[in-house]
Amino acid sequence: MTARLANSKLAFLDSLWTPPFLGSPIVTGLITGPAVWFSILLTSHTYNLSTVWMANAVVFLWLLPLPPRRLPLHLLAAAVANASAGWYFHHPASMILITSSANAAEVALLLLFTHRYYDAPARRFRISALRFTLLTIAVAVIVCTSMAPFLYRYLQIEPVATMLNWIFGDVLGLLLVTALVGFWRRHAFVQPFQRRQLDGTLSCIAIVLAGTWLIFSQNSYPLMFVVVSILIYVLFRRGLALATLCLAVHAIGASFFTLHGSGPLGLLPDATLLTRIVGLQIYLFILLATIYPVGAALYAQQKLQALYAVLADNTGDVVVRADLNGFRQYCSPSVVRVLGWTPEEMVNIESADSYHPDDAARLKALFQKMRDGLTTSCVEPYRIRAKSGQYVWMEGHIHVLLDSVTGDPAGFIANFRDISERVAAEAKLKVAHHALQRLASTDPLTNLANRRTFDESLEREWRRAQRERTPLAVIMMDVDHFKKYNDSLGHPAGDECMRRIAMCLTQVVQRPSDMVARYGGEEFVALLPFTEATGAQQLGQRIIEALATLALPHPSSPTRATVTLSIGVASIFPSLGYSPTSVVAAADRALYLAKNNGRNRMEISQPERDPSPHRAGWEHLRIETNLETTLDIGDLPSAIVGLGITDINPLGDSRSADRERNEQTDPVPATAFPLL
Repeated sequence: MTARLANSKLAFLDSLWTPPFLGSPIVTGLITGPAVWFSILLTSHTYNLSTVWMANAVVFLWLLPLPPRRLPLHLLAAAVANASAGWYFHHPASMILITSSANAAEVALLLLFTHRYYDAPARRFRISALRFTLLTIAVAVIVCTSMAPFLYRYLQIEPVATMLNWIFGDVLGLLLVTALVGFWRRHAFVQPFQRRQLDGTLSCIAIVLAGTWLIFSQNSYPLMFVVVSILIYVLFRRGLALATLCLAVHAIGASFFTLHGSGPLGLLPDATLLTRIVGLQIYLFILLATIYPVGAALYAQQKLQALYAVLADNTGDVVVRADLNGFRQYCSPSVVRVLGWTPEEMVNIESADSYHPDDAARLKALFQKMRDGLTTSCVEPYRIRAKSGQYVWMEGHIHVLLDSVTGDPAGFIANFRDISERVAAEAKLKVAHHALQRLASTDPLTNLANRRTFDESLEREWRRAQRERTPLAVIMMDVDHFKKYNDSLGHPAGDECMRRIAMCLTQVVQRPSDMVARYGGEEFVALLPFTEATGAQQLGQRIIEALATLALPHPSSPTRATVTLSIGVASIFPSLGYSPTSVVAAADRALYLAKNNGRNRMEISQPERDPSPHRAGWEHLRIETNLETTLDIGDLPSAIVGLGITDINPLGDSRSADRERNEQTDPVPATAFPLL
């Protein structure tokens, strides 16, 4: 903290004014004279012993904005005004010469060392508190040690104690006056002296005055440091500006009592006036060293809090802090704009009552996971009840607060934002996506699945049938003499006929796993998982009967007076050497066979082996070949031997008469694969 305070810019040095009449050294003299006069009032007239010398601080701040080339005349004017004030108080000529020269030299050196820290365009004095204090001490030491021989020779003053008196007096004056001027320039005294706070401010000053009188009007009890508690109280209640003002008031009062022989410093053994004044200066310097760092830290904290408050008030996110049990401890003011609750209302509402019932269990599990240390942060969407009663979609960025000592979870910090518009846009996008997907997968005339959807479903069902060793059937259907139907009744009637046929097919093919699609033109196709040839033939017969019952007129048909279908059926247990296209080709062959045999009928065909097996077939072939080379065929179960593993060659043909006969009659039953 010491390093941070040393590098921070003190509030009272952050801003200075540019006097309007700096061009005239006469004005500098008129400013310096009253400052020296008031400082002499706070001194002992014997050897000019000063408790707090404020004149040099006033001259330094007055001349700081001037360019270096104009300083000599102004410093000369300040020295003349200093001598005039000494002459007014009847100081000896030697003392007037020594003190005037010393004060002018001190101001000149301080301007020389600090002028580069003054930002003329911004009119700001940018220097750290520690650096400014060290510079004032260094300059005071240099000047006082230079003047010490002259003090001893011409004034017969003890040089060491006098040097300490001058050093502490100059440093105290520079720090106090610079602080007060900086606070005044930054309008830091406006708030304490506003009408609403004026009573409290005057009460603080009155308490300091009363404490100063009670402590320094007697010399029996050493109660000086009671003032520290009073100043700390003022500091935390009213800020650093008023605490510095109260410290200056206390310094003036303590100096008055001490110079008149009163106060607890008289308890010092063999106390002289010089030792009491030096002791008072050390005491005031301790007060400064206590108040300023604490005040700077408090000011930095208040400034940071003000920044956080501005961010919290003007951001669209709501910031919430909660303990490990989920009870809110803080809520940012932006919750009013987002949810309608005030921060106090939001803190008093239990978290479980504000979440949507569908999200409560999920959030409870998430918080428990974070309490257990399984995760330290997450981004989670959920719904929170607004003051209107509606639930608002929020996106919460939740983090675990860890204890700085133990590292264990100590609470939660979350900032959440309103994502209602985003959720609504995503819902619309999802609906649009589904609509687009439906358009891409549906035939617009019949509302059945289109050819693309059928091909994808066929591939998917084929793979599943391979895994589960189940049958798969395909029914191909074609409307008989449909071109003549369009030629005689027109295309609108043909479109309506296609829709009526599609409705009829969906009423017959009703299993969730089955699918009816428009294959192209006047052709329809039905995909039937878990269906053998017998079941597919029965379903095809029901389709013919249902369409006959529908009795759609067909005046141009040479076969019947109503619309009829020709149907081809094929079924297979997917296995090595076959592909999805093989079962479709078999159903298509059966369809054309039905057309050639008079239409309005159903035929069945067996799938043929593909000339080029798929890659998956080759993988099965490799596995089966490895089995053949590593296992004794006599040791295999009869079901596997019945598959004809030894009869398979790389070209996919069969050397087993039994295998060829089984393929031509009926697919291999699923029970023939007990080990796979």
